[in-house]
Amino acid sequence: MLYNFPDLSIALQQNLASNVRPVILVVDDDCELSGSVRDLLTSSGFDATCVGNGDEAMAYLQRHPRPAAILLDLFMPVMNGWTFTRRLRGTRFESIPIIVVTGSGPHWGYPSERVVRKPIDADNLLDVVRQITSAPNTRPD
Repeated sequence: MLYNFPDLSIALQQNLASNVRPVILVVDDDCELSGSVRDLLTSSGFDATCVGNGDEAMAYLQRHPRPAAILLDLFMPVMNGWTFTRRLRGTRFESIPIIVVTGSGPHWGYPSERVVRKPIDADNLLDVVRQITSAPNTRPD
């Protein structure tokens, strides 16, 4: 005999959805910095994947589920941040929120209105990421 528990099914679906951690793609050629950012994000309720340049980020986007946001350095080898954002235009990925993470001033222009300056202030970075992903504050004190 089969039983129908529609409320249980909805509750299970809601529980599964609430346990999904937003994925943040970190694009930076500084391995030490991207590792620190990954650790900060994962300890704060996110999943994070790091790649070393815009070309690797494009390859990641083609092979993986869409991330909730992209943290993007500007000065990288192979493909820099400006070229990466231009290549996203007109694709199914162009609506992914981008947060530029840079030590450079605005004299070259930023390819996104969301900018976090290096050296990174952890609380500021998390605030910006939470704002665009609507993730709750889960950072341990």
